[in-house]
Amino acid sequence: MSASTYESFSLPVLEAMACGCAVLTTRNKGVLSYAEDGDNCLFIQTRDPCDIARKLLSLQEDTALFTRLCAKGMETAARFSWVCVSEQLIAYYRNLASYRPI
Repeated sequence: MSASTYESFSLPVLEAMACGCAVLTTRNKGVLSYAEDGDNCLFIQTRDPCDIARKLLSLQEDTALFTRLCAKGMETAARFSWVCVSEQLIAYYRNLASYRPI
């Protein structure tokens, strides 16, 4: 669970997904590029302990939801592996190198 109100990318959330954890996180800008409520995480309201408790209980009671969040989180994290990111970076640089000077 991450109750942070601001993150630039929120690597801890992505690391938790990579470990196969069901993730609860706030809807901060850092996670919005990869987190999807109900798909690979559950969004919680900042400073709302009742909402956090409801979401935690939903994970305990709904095993299908728990299993889906864990699996989808691992799929999400795989897109950000060192191998994937380095391949994207190499492709980007190759594309830049292919341009002719003006």
